[in-house]
Amino acid sequence: MKKKRVCVLGEGGARVVCFLRRNGFDAFFGVPSEKQRAELLLCLPSVDAETGRRAAAAFPNACVLTAGTAFEGAVCAKGLRTSAALVPLLTACAELHGKLRAAEAENARLNRALGELKLIDRAKCALVRHCGMSEGEAHRYLEKTAMDSRLPRRAVAESILEKYRD
Repeated sequence: MKKKRVCVLGEGGARVVCFLRRNGFDAFFGVPSEKQRAELLLCLPSVDAETGRRAAAAFPNACVLTAGTAFEGAVCAKGLRTSAALVPLLTACAELHGKLRAAEAENARLNRALGELKLIDRAKCALVRHCGMSEGEAHRYLEKTAMDSRLPRRAVAESILEKYRD
C-alpha cells in the first residue's frame, strides 16, 4: 500500500514527523511549498487558524486535521492526547478523504454526462419542432449523423441547436 503523505505544522512537529515515519507515513515538517504535495495536513496546537488556512490553501486537495484552533475546512481533533490515537485517526482521515475525492470525481463525471444528455435532448426537440420528425426519427437522425461524420453526439447536437436557434 502506498504511504500517505503528511505535512506537519507547528511546535514539536519534528518529533511528530519521526513518529509518523516510524508508523508508515511519508511525513515532512515545515511550511509547505508548491513542489511538495500532501494528502494530509496536520496542524498541531501551536498553529493559529490563519496559518492553518494559508497552509490548507497550499494543499487544496489535502485533508486538513487540526489539533489546535478550529478553522473552516479542517477536521478538529482537539481531544487528541496520545500519539497512539494519531495513527488510526490519520489513516481513517486519509481513507475517508480518498473516498470523498473519488465521489466528487464521479459526481463531476455524472454531471458532465447529464449535461450532454440534456443538450442532445434539446437538439432532438429542435428537430421535432422544426423538421416535423418524431422523437424516434430525431434520435436516429442524430445518431446516424454522428456516426457518418465521425463526430461525438454532443458536437452534432450543438450544430443542430445552432442551426435552429430560436
